[in-house]
Amino acid sequence: MSVCAAICLALATSAVTPEQELHRAQAHLREAGVDLEPAAMLEIVGRYVLRPEDREAIAAAIRQLSSDLFRERETATAALIDMGVKASLAVNARPAAAHDPESRSRLRFIAEQLTKGRDDRLLWASLIQLREFGASEAVQPLILLLPELASRRLRAAASEAIWTCVSSQHAPLLQATLDADRDDARIAVALVALERLTGDSRPAWKRRDAKSPVVRLAVARVLLAHQAETAARMLLELRATAARAQQAEAEYLLRQLFAATEQREVPGTFREPQWRGWVESRGDRLAKLSSARYRCGALWLGISEDFSRTADASKGFGDFVYQSTVASKASVRNGRLYLEGNHPEGDQRLALLAETLVSDPSFTGPLVVEARVGGMPGNEVGWHVGLSIGKVKALFHPGFAGGAFRFEHVDTHAEYLSNQNMPFTPASGALHTMRLQVTPRPDGGALLRASVKDNGSNQVFHCEQQFTQEQIGPLNRIGMERSGREGGAAMFDDFRVELN
Repeated sequence: MSVCAAICLALATSAVTPEQELHRAQAHLREAGVDLEPAAMLEIVGRYVLRPEDREAIAAAIRQLSSDLFRERETATAALIDMGVKASLAVNARPAAAHDPESRSRLRFIAEQLTKGRDDRLLWASLIQLREFGASEAVQPLILLLPELASRRLRAAASEAIWTCVSSQHAPLLQATLDADRDDARIAVALVALERLTGDSRPAWKRRDAKSPVVRLAVARVLLAHQAETAARMLLELRATAARAQQAEAEYLLRQLFAATEQREVPGTFREPQWRGWVESRGDRLAKLSSARYRCGALWLGISEDFSRTADASKGFGDFVYQSTVASKASVRNGRLYLEGNHPEGDQRLALLAETLVSDPSFTGPLVVEARVGGMPGNEVGWHVGLSIGKVKALFHPGFAGGAFRFEHVDTHAEYLSNQNMPFTPASGALHTMRLQVTPRPDGGALLRASVKDNGSNQVFHCEQQFTQEQIGPLNRIGMERSGREGGAAMFDDFRVELN
């Protein structure tokens, strides 16, 4: 069922608040029949914590998968499956590294079986609830668990829970982590937790030149309350050079610093020169952050790309992969992405994979995808542009009367919603703001709310539709799309994904 409408309102977005996050977490816990008391949360966390004896047992079983004896291979397979989610943390990364085909095959089978029994959303909800309680007994198991969490969302929730739950009794544990631990994730969390506990920024200051961007981000987070200008410069460097996860965190913290200094939100999209100019102009007058720096922006700020770097995107662009069914080109120039249209009929896509953005096979929570989208003149009726999630794309025809908006399958082009006339014609040569709000359902389907804001009139077309799991498939990919026959190039700018 689809619901489409046109209204003249500006698009607006907002981050998920801790209160909204807690509401969602508690709703999921109740759906799962889990008590909301700390003991129940700690039991769920304990299922994932790998202790030394667990690691030894898992490593031994994995080695046994290569045994010459079929009986021993079967025993090892059963043992790993019986270990449940603890084994899944170790097994998921192993299939590609296994040397013999038998081990690779068995590890893939085991990973599939263990994935069925994992509920990372339940773990996430437990972490949020522990953060709410400030349960001091959660700190030690969470520090043990942290390096095993491949998902950014889970790492962020665990970090926030540690910072909230830490108390004076944990000072020796935190100091020991800094003195002896070699894991960057643990060191980073310990630096922030120790400063929150003692107010002493010196342990962080000593690590300001660390090679690890994860540790440097933690140092900047600490220094935001002590040396804001130094912290801001570190965040600018991380925003420009670090991996996507640290870039997102740096962006989030810079936005918090801007709001505290200017007493207003960042106006629109700040690009690199604007951020640097603002930091230079404020210097030692930058505000110092307190509680806002203990919030992990990666929980909601997924990625933003302004395409400011000129490049041939036909082999990918940064974290994005280029996919095409025909010989075609993609390029980034003059601050825009172009999917060129001088080719026979086919599909082109610059895609972002869930594995890249959240280190998970698919997106599990609500998300928003937004970009400025358009196309150059040429055969307007014969091709279209749009945004996609999983196997569904929302599209329109630039320069075609009414735009002919619809939902369709990304590969087969089966229509899930026939052409809809928008109250404006999206002009060729211009960029129009397109937004997809994705709300996954427990049954594997999803609700998609799409909108297109006209560049000229500011009119906004809205449309929403429910999709089954079979229709939308796994939410494993987000794409910027051009499909159809020869014609103008598709254009994109100011692409962003907001994870909620």
